[in-house]
Amino acid sequence: MRGPCSCSGSLRLAVWRDIDRYVYSMCGDKRPGIGSVMLIATSPGLWALASYRLTHHFIYRFQPRALGKLLAVPSFVMSRMTALICGIEIESGAHIGRGLLINNFGGIVMGAITMGENCTINQGVTLGRSSTVAGKALNDLPTIGDRVFIGPRAIVAGPVALGDDASVAGGSLVTRDVPTRGVAMGVPAKVVSREGSFHQVHYRNMDNDPLRLTALNDDQQAEPNVTS
Repeated sequence: MRGPCSCSGSLRLAVWRDIDRYVYSMCGDKRPGIGSVMLIATSPGLWALASYRLTHHFIYRFQPRALGKLLAVPSFVMSRMTALICGIEIESGAHIGRGLLINNFGGIVMGAITMGENCTINQGVTLGRSSTVAGKALNDLPTIGDRVFIGPRAIVAGPVALGDDASVAGGSLVTRDVPTRGVAMGVPAKVVSREGSFHQVHYRNMDNDPLRLTALNDDQQAEPNVTS
């Protein structure tokens, strides 16, 4: 994973990149109209991301730390309200790269995971720990790369890694690592190809992104199908 967490960079840039993913997904390169602006501004996923970004920034980056934790209270309350109303829960301890797109809403739980840039998740997705011992959560959280697509009702739990440009089909249960450009499907999920998420994850200037271009070139040279 190469995408930085918002806590290692500019909060404003992280929020802007999130907004731009929504603008691009709805309007492409066209200038958004008033109707599109209203839809984007009222998107539950965007509100959930904004409250997470603020809470995360105040707790982990703001100095002095005591004041940061105090300032985090309003955004934390907003994140809890978003979870109750829209069903999108993002733990403040998560490390999420810029440009996340949450398609639809409802039943989304994101624990203290690590996630790269320009990822896309859908409704009903669960990302987090797989178990606890004696009331303490184990340190077994997923690590998710850049430009990863996770389909509706998919579950990724435990110490698994999803490589850059990986794709998880809807309804899948991921219990082991998915390689770079791997497409995982089933319960438990198996890697069925190395076609990646290139047709599922879209963002502005993606055709000029050197990391994506390199991954595409590698994909064209890889074996078309893999089963494991």
